[in-house]
Amino acid sequence: MLKKYAHILILIALVVLAACDSGANGPATSTDELIQKGWEAFEAGRYSDAIQQFVTVLNLEEKGSVEASMGLGWARAFQRNFEGAINAWLIGRADDNDNADINAGLCLVYHVKSDFANAITAGSQALLTSPDYVFEHKTDITAQTIRLTMAQSYYATGDFSSAASQMDAAFPEAAPHSRDPETLLNQIMVALGVK
Repeated sequence: MLKKYAHILILIALVVLAACDSGANGPATSTDELIQKGWEAFEAGRYSDAIQQFVTVLNLEEKGSVEASMGLGWARAFQRNFEGAINAWLIGRADDNDNADINAGLCLVYHVKSDFANAITAGSQALLTSPDYVFEHKTDITAQTIRLTMAQSYYATGDFSSAASQMDAAFPEAAPHSRDPETLLNQIMVALGVK
């Protein structure tokens, strides 16, 4: 009789262990796995899939997740949902004001929305935190991108001196850049590949 119970207990233990182990090859269940899957989808250009992964993480985390908020913001931005991107980033930035990826994204999106003052503030914070900034998940977004965006924002506000300073920092080989509005605009356009 005792032997029979021992066999049943062993079988139950094996079933429990198998159930615990089955998640290793099944769907992602930990927030780290979901975030990784979100970034993989983002890098592959599957922004809706990325959003789904990041939102799942945010729903699972009681206090939220800076990484998931940051990823959600970038995925929404690439879908041109700029308000949604800003909202996600501001939630993440509330827990990590110095997050260079969030501030870089805010700089770019605020500029697109013609909110030049906030673009400049966010860009400055991104570069203060990470002077040699490169966005790990889209490596063509760099400190130079942020500086060029800030130069455009400064130009739009009529601060041609600060715009030229950002151009000098972004393109030191062409420094000094002109403070004359017409010449400076031409230099910005060339840097953007428009002329």
